[in-house]
Amino acid sequence: MAETADRDDMYSSFMNLLSLQYMFHEIAEGIEVDDFEIMGKFDSQNLENNVCVFDKTLSYYLAEYEKVGMRPKRYGSVEEFEKDYCKKSEF
Repeated sequence: MAETADRDDMYSSFMNLLSLQYMFHEIAEGIEVDDFEIMGKFDSQNLENNVCVFDKTLSYYLAEYEKVGMRPKRYGSVEEFEKDYCKKSEF
């Protein structure tokens, strides 16, 4: 998301927020969790503000995970994630 502000890429900023919004809607359909409404905060004139909205929303979402004892798994690189993901999906 920060890259979209650095590149002054309004389209990608919008699409990132929209994708996050859709993800929250899908999650809220399956489990009892607050649905986040973030698209009303999209600012086409201030992409840095969109970065803040995105990060703040993810922090709130992380707090929901922590309430039930879940911890995110963090990867140092895409390759590290890919290796772990492929290992878990082998039959």
